[in-house]
This record gives sequence, structure tokens and C-alpha cells, in this order.
Amino acid sequence: MWALQTLLKSSHSREASPATSSGNKSQFRAFSLKGVTMSKYGKYRGNDIEAVFNMLGGEAVVDAMLQGTKQARIEDVILTLFDRHGRGIPRGLQSSVCDESRLFHLQIPGMDFGKLLERLTAVFPEGTVFSTVQELQDEVQEILAIITTDPQLKNCLGRTWFPLTLPKIEAGDYGTILETTFVAAVEKAYLKAFPDRSFINHCKGELGDQVSIVHPSHKCLVAKMQKGPVAGIFLPNSLQGFSIPADREFADQLPEIFHLAGGYDFCTAMAGYPEVLARNFFVPGYDMAGVKWQSEGYSLYLGASDDGLGFGGKFLGACVQDSGGLFIAR
Repeated sequence: MWALQTLLKSSHSREASPATSSGNKSQFRAFSLKGVTMSKYGKYRGNDIEAVFNMLGGEAVVDAMLQGTKQARIEDVILTLFDRHGRGIPRGLQSSVCDESRLFHLQIPGMDFGKLLERLTAVFPEGTVFSTVQELQDEVQEILAIITTDPQLKNCLGRTWFPLTLPKIEAGDYGTILETTFVAAVEKAYLKAFPDRSFINHCKGELGDQVSIVHPSHKCLVAKMQKGPVAGIFLPNSLQGFSIPADREFADQLPEIFHLAGGYDFCTAMAGYPEVLARNFFVPGYDMAGVKWQSEGYSLYLGASDDGLGFGGKFLGACVQDSGGLFIAR
């Protein structure tokens, strides 16, 4: 049986997450050129400079150009979709995006495939069908082969990612299934992992006939789940700092193997990895941007603290600690 760390070693190296402290939190902001101006090109700000660096191919390419060992050519410019930290590049988006706070970060999980399947089958209803260990292992290998050889996509693995299998579901009302099956599984898994904490469903009794899929990629994923379990790779905080409309815009640019996360996949991920996704207050909040709740102005959300985990409604604005997620599945 493969341990998750085996696959992690085969992907691109990661930078260590910044440490946390009870002191001045501003020191943990990622280095930024925001506010820097140039005399000749004074109208351009730090975010513009970073975008140009990304379009040129990153620091190594820019260094080579400055040293005269490489000429800038249009054919050399590959528009990467994710920066070197694994965050989506909000290039050309009309919706709101803010700088992320890397104070809120995730750690790489160390669970193996067998342990993941044991945990999921223990908290979902008896008889729920998931991918087997071998199916999940094989599918993760296939997806890694696709991602790591694609210059547009390979940076998406630059931060926390993990294998995940979504269960086979029956066709039916999204909100009802979400509450009775998926949110219930989150509660069981979370309280088992943190028996001294609490779980609160702020939308209890208010999900049936009130949740709708709003992004075609998530609709496609749900259709796959109705045919059978779906194995893939989950990126829980690849869109940190994006508003929910920006999550949806960004997902429009991605290949069809990328699915904007909604309620089913985020809840399955939380049920499988509660110690990672709900470690303490200093983890991201999770926007279920693939769905809306009650009206166009609200979606759904999972948010952790030092003493509990909450599931509830969420406004659409951008927050430095909140993130949409992406599920990669063929």
C-alpha cells in the first residue's frame, strides 16, 4: 500500500508554510511588490509586475533575460494558470480578488490510501460505494502524469493537495443529499478526530430544495458521481483570496478535468482529512463556490476555529483567508 508521502515526493518541491505566532500578524504576509512604482512606467503596480513575471515563465526566465542569456520571444511565453505557490493567477478576471494571507495555510497530509478509505466508509452510510485503494492509487498516478507534464497546470501542485475518492450517489435533490449524507459524515469524522470540540450546522433544516449547482464543471462532477465513485486529486485552497464569483470565472478557464468544488467534494474532503482541513483557527475557510444557497447572493462554507467547525451560508465577497477548491478527475 502506498503512503501519501510517496506520491508527494514525486511531485514538485514545496516551500515550507510560514510559521504562526500570537504576535504581529502582518509579518506573515507574503512578500509583495504592492505599492512599488517605477519612474518610467509609473502607472504599473506590484500586482501588474507579478503578472508579467508569471506570463514570462517565472523568475528563472526573467533572470536569464536580464543576464542576456535568453531573448524574450512570444513563442516562449506560456500563460501558466497557477503561480509557483499553487494559487490560481487571477488574470483578466472581472470579479473581486484580494491578496491571500499565508498566515492561514494547510499542512501536507500524511495519510495513506487505505486509512482514507477506512475513515470514509466509517462515517458515510453503510453500503456507500467508494473507489478501491488500487483504483484511487492508479487514478492519482494518471492525473499526476498529466499535470506535471503540462506547463500551464503543473504549478497547481505547489501547495497542499491530496488524493480523494467521492462516493457513488443516487440522483435527487442536492440540498437534501448534502445535509443527510455529506454534512452528517463531516460531523461524525470531525467529532471523532476532535472529541473535545463542537460541530455546528448553521443551515440545519434549510438545505432541502434550497441548494442549486451554478457551475457546469461541478454539474459534470455530480453526473459522474451518479454513475459511480470518482477518484482524483483535491486542491482545497488553490483559490485563496478569490471571491466566489471570481472562483467561478477562474474555473471557466480550466481544462475539463478541473471541477470547481461544491458541497459534495468539500464535505468528503473534510470527512477524510479533518486534522488537515480543520486543524485550528489558522486554516483557510472553504467556499463551496460550485453551488448557491437560497439566492444568487449566497453560497455555502466550512470554517474551523480552535474549538469547533461550522457549516453555513456564505456571502460572495473576497476574504484573505477563504478559498474555493478544485477537484481534478478524468
